[in-house]
Amino acid sequence: MDAAQQRLLLLRRRENGVEADTYTKWNEGPARHDLLTHEFNHSWDGKYRRAADQDVPTLNMPLGGTLLWVYEGQTQYWGYVLTARAGLVTREQALDALAITAAVYQHRAGREWKSLQDTTNDPIIAARRPIPWRSWQRSEDYYSEGELVWLDVDTLIRELSGEQRSLDDFARAFFGVDDGIWAPETYTFDDVVKALTDVQPYSWAEFLRSRLESHGGPPFDGIARGATR
Repeated sequence: MDAAQQRLLLLRRRENGVEADTYTKWNEGPARHDLLTHEFNHSWDGKYRRAADQDVPTLNMPLGGTLLWVYEGQTQYWGYVLTARAGLVTREQALDALAITAAVYQHRAGREWKSLQDTTNDPIIAARRPIPWRSWQRSEDYYSEGELVWLDVDTLIRELSGEQRSLDDFARAFFGVDDGIWAPETYTFDDVVKALTDVQPYSWAEFLRSRLESHGGPPFDGIARGATR
């Protein structure tokens, strides 16, 4: 199997599961209702558009994770957004999910020493083993804290553009290219910044780095900005 065939295999192979009674007890709780939309979104974010350090030539080479806050963080955000748009949860349930995430990061003490960018090393360091004192150690927070960053991005684009543009425009331009191509299209941090700038001019590199490297308060600007809409 050559490198191109291995990449196709990685693109096509996907299996996701939930509890056996998820659909028969659908109305008993929305906690897992976003799984389908989250994983479906990975068709574009993570499988087709793939961070350059994740596009390894063979399956026995380790993956890099520097852009997992895009791969999983933005997908976590789209998971809730698309779940609400599809009617799999109500608007209130989607907002409640964001509120729960924000509440967690009000008390995640590990931000004092471990940045969001640093959490992208967690799959290598911990390999998803149970971690004691998670609030202090953190664990793959690029998912949920990354979600808050992308909420911040989305609401800021809307504010700066007078509600004329949003993260939808970024997704269309960044993920919706070369229709019909199966091979991964890689990207770097600079590519993300350029795509955001094309949608809405702003100092996006500084914006993102300040949130990725911060040891201060969690990224709640999107929560505050969204509350006015």
